Amino acid sequence: MVGDDYHDSARLLGTLIASWLSVRSRLTNFVVLRALGSPPGQIARVLLWEQGVVYTTAIVLGMLFGAVLIAAIVPALVFVGAPNHGAAISSGEFYVIQHVLPVQIVLPLSLLIVFAALGGIFVAALWIMARVVSQPSMSQTLRLSED
Repeated sequence: MVGDDYHDSARLLGTLIASWLSVRSRLTNFVVLRALGSPPGQIARVLLWEQGVVYTTAIVLGMLFGAVLIAAIVPALVFVGAPNHGAAISSGEFYVIQHVLPVQIVLPLSLLIVFAALGGIFVAALWIMARVVSQPSMSQTLRLSED
């Protein structure tokens, strides 16, 4: 399980870095929009809108696919131990015992805390990217490379 947590945090970090690199590669476009007269707030809103759509779509699709997988897999994972009263039980009876008990999926409070933390990380990343886009140095960004 520790390895899974490591991979999840690596994916989150990778997503944030990919968003950051996307913004950095398009910084010249945002500076040109500023030079053409767009206010910094409008440019920041454009970035927030497009990144917000990406993050929201990712979260909704992740929750949807997670719910589908849970609904498909959890009932198959339910295991009821056979009564050990010295009597043998047939495989048909064992199958019936497994499916008599209703499957109940419990969502712990820690899951809500994780979602809130994830949302906070995304909001912080969006805020940082919006600051970078809305306040770049026009002279440094539009300067021709010396190659």
